[in-house]
Amino acid sequence: MFARAMITVLYLVLLTPVQVTAQQTIPDNKIDWPFRRLIAEQKRADSINQCSNRDTLVKKYDCIIHTTQPGALKKKGFTILAVSPRAVTARVTLTQLTIAAAMPEVKFIEAPEYLKMHPQ
Repeated sequence: MFARAMITVLYLVLLTPVQVTAQQTIPDNKIDWPFRRLIAEQKRADSINQCSNRDTLVKKYDCIIHTTQPGALKKKGFTILAVSPRAVTARVTLTQLTIAAAMPEVKFIEAPEYLKMHPQ
């Protein structure tokens, strides 16, 4: 009986914090690696040039945004290319990527197999 109680206590102490933190998604973790790299490069360039992110406003990228509410993205002004019940394809700026990642209804932002920039 004592061993069973110890196992239960160890389970609660060791695994509960992992389960709680796994449920809290950090917005950066919602963004696929190629986009995270582009955002980091843009931040670095902006800090070196000490300018605003004007350059990111004219560069747009295609992406797949996995979401529970596709209409929420359209209401925020995203350029939606196609809609399905659980995802949209969109053409977005790097700034819009970070905005979408912060939205609770967005689960993940996926980069296409071939990442191509679309100048505005």
